[in-house]
Amino acid sequence: MTTLGYYTSVAWSPDGDRLALSGFAGGIGIVAADGGGERALSATGHSPAWSPDGGRIAFADSDRIVVVDADGGTPQRLTTVIDGDSDTAPAWSPQGTRLAFLRYSESELGYDLWLVEADGTAPRKVADEVAGAPSEPVWSPDGSRIAFVRAQGGIALAAPDGAAVTEVPGAAGDSPVWSPDGAEIAFVRGEAGVWVTGLDGGGLRQAGDGPGAKFDPTWSPDGTRIAFTAGPADSGCECYLTNVYTTALDGTGQRQLTDGLSERFGTTFSPGFVRRIAGAARIETSVEVSRTVFESATAVVLARADAYPDALAGAPVATGVGGPLLLSGRETLHPAVADEVGRLGATTAYLLGDSSALSAQVEADLRTAGVEDVVRIAGANRYATAAAAATREPGGARAVYVVEGAHADPGRGWPDAVSVSALAAFQGRPILLVERDRLPDETRRALVDLGVTEVTIVGGTAAVSDGVAAAIAAESVTVDRLAGATRYETSRLVAERAAQAGMSPATVWLAAGGNWPDSLAAGPAAAAGGGILLLAAGTGLQGSPPTRDWLADRAGAVARVWLVGGPDVLRPTVAVGAERALG
Repeated sequence: MTTLGYYTSVAWSPDGDRLALSGFAGGIGIVAADGGGERALSATGHSPAWSPDGGRIAFADSDRIVVVDADGGTPQRLTTVIDGDSDTAPAWSPQGTRLAFLRYSESELGYDLWLVEADGTAPRKVADEVAGAPSEPVWSPDGSRIAFVRAQGGIALAAPDGAAVTEVPGAAGDSPVWSPDGAEIAFVRGEAGVWVTGLDGGGLRQAGDGPGAKFDPTWSPDGTRIAFTAGPADSGCECYLTNVYTTALDGTGQRQLTDGLSERFGTTFSPGFVRRIAGAARIETSVEVSRTVFESATAVVLARADAYPDALAGAPVATGVGGPLLLSGRETLHPAVADEVGRLGATTAYLLGDSSALSAQVEADLRTAGVEDVVRIAGANRYATAAAAATREPGGARAVYVVEGAHADPGRGWPDAVSVSALAAFQGRPILLVERDRLPDETRRALVDLGVTEVTIVGGTAAVSDGVAAAIAAESVTVDRLAGATRYETSRLVAERAAQAGMSPATVWLAAGGNWPDSLAAGPAAAAGGGILLLAAGTGLQGSPPTRDWLADRAGAVARVWLVGGPDVLRPTVAVGAERALG
């Protein structure tokens, strides 16, 4: 980056398309991953850090933490200091809601660990006696802890809520960095190499070595290798002259990647295949999904955020009108949804459910946000609402999907509908709801009124019984079933059929198979880009082997995996599992 001279730090954007750089001469810039599109964001500053959504960059400038839009604009100050103190080393939480940073205390002649909300409010100290020389704080992948270096040496962990700080036994070193699954930490010990340890000090081992001092360890996205810079052994004041190495975690297979000393200090792996789409909560996540896929839309579909029934049939509706499915509070429109409606330029909104699901005030709020026409798609109950959604298919619906749409167990009644939502939307086929042992009258009438001749039941007999299948067939309808032994096996079978229908495995969307709120918006998003939707166990792909195996079988074809939901919904182990499955 010529405008910055030698650059001292580099940070990948979350989408892997850009790099933020800071240079010896000062200043923050952006360059495309292919080296083009070089652009300066600030003439001063250092230590850039991307927000998880890729929309903003925080950095240190004039002893303050500031933030600037990644597309440009005027940097905005987040922190204020007095009496000779200064702030540096910003780090975003995985949720993007706050930042950790180091504050130098002039009176104490050392650094403390601080937090501030992403809007600049509520600054507070979390831990004191941080290193005498700044080593940036690092959030765990799930956002539950922050690793930092103690002034007296050693690596410690702090909880964002200010609970007691804990030491990592045996981790005497610098530059801590979390493994992608959050189970281990890598760090450097000057000229003594790169080390890895468990959070309780177990499994401490040397992973890498090289001439001279070691710097900047980073993990590969699949958690199997570490990159670092090292050398030369006698660098004098030319300490920024380094070579890049990679190594396996047990120290085997170390390779030197650069030949001859580089004037570029700092190295990091590219982000890999997996990206996460998440907001602070379910409503904000549906907005982030929309922002990821839709540049604009003339229409949106809204469903209540506190219950799933009305949204189960919404994916084909959303795709039919060319817009996203957004979640909303029942009583009022969430400000983030109002902002998204404005960004999209939507003039029509379709509301799933009657005024007890989405109130008249939601309608009024939509009109305030610029919506001209509000259309309700509603019936007396969930089955009637799904039937009303099905009637939007022009010319009737000869083929439909039927799923279980109600169950006393909150973990059931919705997974199969989510699994088929993208495929149904892509094909323009409605989704109708039944109970396990009952074909509701509203659904039966819809089959007749729509002139349905073909039904595909999604889910096994534990979800939709053979008796209900027979009752459907009695309406002169051909019935087949798409079902596996588990919801994840059913999801895999749906994915295979989606590929046969022309949906591309190049983009895969993973939605939580054990928690519905963040999964509802994924279907229309996947359908909009032709990608394939799969359910995944929130604890890791080992809990959903059919999904893991489907990814592994298509490792050469998958270019991007989207995780829908925050690390509390789909844990970092899901991302690591996907990276390993894809090789």
